[in-house]
Amino acid sequence: MLLKKGVLNLPKYSAVGKRLPRKDAFNVVTGAALYGVDISLPGMLYGKILFSKIAHGRLKKINTKKAENLSGVRSVITHKDFPDVVTGTKNDKPLFSRNKIYHKGDRIAAVAADSLEIAEKAISLIDVEYETLPVLLDPDDSIKDDSPVIHEDVNPPEWSPIKKNVCAFYTIKKGNVDEAFKKSDIIVEDFFETSMVHQGYLEPHAAVAQVNNLDEVTVWSSTQTPFGLRSELSDSLGIPLNKIRFIHTYTGGGFGGKLSLTVEPACVVLSQKTGRAVKITLTREEELISTNPRVTVKFHLKSGLNKKGKIIARKVKSFVDAGAYAGSATGVGRMSVDLGVGPYNIENVDSECYVVYTNKMSCGAFRAPGSPQASFASESHTDHCAKKVGIDPLDFRLNNVWVNGSYSHTGQKLEGIGLKDSLEQIEKDSDWNNISLAKNQGKGVAIGMWMTAGSLEGGAWVKMNEDGSVSVVTGACDSGSGATWGGLPMIASEELGVPLDKISIYIADTANTPFDAAADGSRTTYCTGNAVKDAAIQVRNKLFESASKHLDCNSNDLEIYDGVIRIKNNIDNNVPISVLAAESKTAGGQFLGGASYVFPSPEYDESTVGGDMTSGSFIAPTFAVQVAVVEVDEETGLVKTIRYVATQDVGFAVNPIGVEGQIEGGAVQGLGQALMEKVVYGEEGETLNPNLLDYKMPTALDVPYIESSYVEGNFADGPYGSKGVGEPPIVPPPAAVGNAIYHATGIRIRKLPLDPETVSSAFMSK
Repeated sequence: MLLKKGVLNLPKYSAVGKRLPRKDAFNVVTGAALYGVDISLPGMLYGKILFSKIAHGRLKKINTKKAENLSGVRSVITHKDFPDVVTGTKNDKPLFSRNKIYHKGDRIAAVAADSLEIAEKAISLIDVEYETLPVLLDPDDSIKDDSPVIHEDVNPPEWSPIKKNVCAFYTIKKGNVDEAFKKSDIIVEDFFETSMVHQGYLEPHAAVAQVNNLDEVTVWSSTQTPFGLRSELSDSLGIPLNKIRFIHTYTGGGFGGKLSLTVEPACVVLSQKTGRAVKITLTREEELISTNPRVTVKFHLKSGLNKKGKIIARKVKSFVDAGAYAGSATGVGRMSVDLGVGPYNIENVDSECYVVYTNKMSCGAFRAPGSPQASFASESHTDHCAKKVGIDPLDFRLNNVWVNGSYSHTGQKLEGIGLKDSLEQIEKDSDWNNISLAKNQGKGVAIGMWMTAGSLEGGAWVKMNEDGSVSVVTGACDSGSGATWGGLPMIASEELGVPLDKISIYIADTANTPFDAAADGSRTTYCTGNAVKDAAIQVRNKLFESASKHLDCNSNDLEIYDGVIRIKNNIDNNVPISVLAAESKTAGGQFLGGASYVFPSPEYDESTVGGDMTSGSFIAPTFAVQVAVVEVDEETGLVKTIRYVATQDVGFAVNPIGVEGQIEGGAVQGLGQALMEKVVYGEEGETLNPNLLDYKMPTALDVPYIESSYVEGNFADGPYGSKGVGEPPIVPPPAAVGNAIYHATGIRIRKLPLDPETVSSAFMSK
């Protein structure tokens, strides 16, 4: 189902806004696309990594002699083969463990061998001696005065009230919360906790590295950020950037989990040692013990309301479980402190967030990092507020949400806000007031908020070939969403009047494409799309200049239509683009354009932020609103989602097929986090469910048909007014389902996932 609202006098376009398939669709569905796991080079060796067997301790001794003596083993490396450097947002992560073990998944050694079987055997022959230390698996335990310090070399933030094992601290303060609470008619308090969730991409981390006799490094990697990994590899291994080439392979899903170095450093060093290409592919078990899942966050919330249902004060205190290293958890902390308050007009706000070390996997980015956790807490709490004041939860939100001209919690003036339109759209789509419910069935609504990573640079070149066809060249990569293969060629087609089948796109090779930050932050169409648009306009202007000589007119009098350039009021007087392109070889040079795009962060009130906050504003805030209808089996605790409705504020849909796919896929992924997904740890810091049999993810049998729609007309600064699309739809499901469970049963469940065990325990407690 596709419904659109808020579309006011949208211009008519020839290419963008059309329902067009992505250009790589045939290669993907036929298996012709080469993924990281498909790369194979002549003489290639196979690598394996030895991961720590303990979660916290000292590394006393590594004996690799038996592995080195195994026939077919070409090299064995340890920390001694790497520079003594640390990486990460807090400079706390060694490439390979040197003196201390921080989690059961730290890298100890790696081997390269003639076959994968020999490499696996060699790993088993490496002897490691450890000295164990107490294992900390909960932020509540980590911050206790008598707990051991996990990172002795990392100083806690001097401004943090809590010091022990805290690596970052964030605050937002506006108004006077304490005074506002005194004046409130109703006070509501809640506690919520989310779970550690893995990205669950189909293709595991995979890379091949080859070092030539000029010490030039080429890496084929299933990554979301080839330029980012190139910089990280350069910094950590001391190799100049011009000596490193990253080639982005097709990526079988990333969702933020492929934004940092994993297997690449070992591949490179093993290739340096052996002089041969080396390939490492993680197993699913290795993925679930050593990569970068979504962080666990605990929230304490308190709101003050007046009798009319206005939120006049909200206080939030959150604890982010960073795992062994700060990683992307610092970014999650920045999100938690802000998004934990919710997208509401609240005059008095006091929010603080602590990012805390534990001995679990170091957490990373995962589709809208920090926002699903914050939404589960703030939207469940907001539903509780609506219940206390006796107002329908959807009406309660309409009465409190941001609109155009509202100010955020940090004083940013908000423009192009389609949240109220989205709420009104979901009210229509779901027929909210007339949903028919049987026994043990309930409905829930929730808002998800995200922003666009427009402050990260995107670059593109657009080149017209001699026959009038077009090549788009960009450093942007694609982690499966299709943004590069779908929206970017459509933008070039729109601006140049060239049919889509005559436009080719070349992506993400650090040696041959302009810089682009990453496939993350819902930024590819928004940011790199603007670069493509600007570059295409440069080409168009050069075409007009050339055509004006043919047609003996001013270039301002020209327009492009269906492969020709014509005079606006004399359309029979025209010249084909192909003629101009052919002439460019000898007259005036090639038609070439290049651009990069970075958006400045909006202004905000700096007095409202504190701690580690370096920015208090968001680029192009975007909203998803979703409604869940569930049925709860009180005996087993099983929650079945029987209907799901999702809408989203997108500004402008460059490619409607892609927009719908992102909304529906995000909703399904969010339902997995709501109902079943969780990395489970044992007392010694071991992952107890390191496979896709025990780590539950939703299949087609677990989710209903997703009724999707989107709202246009509330424009941002992306191409044609578009906003980021990919991340917002994963945000609302945990809260929407939790609110629906409450509506069905009267039980507020405060911990994810909302699986049968958790739900049945809540029934027994009641």
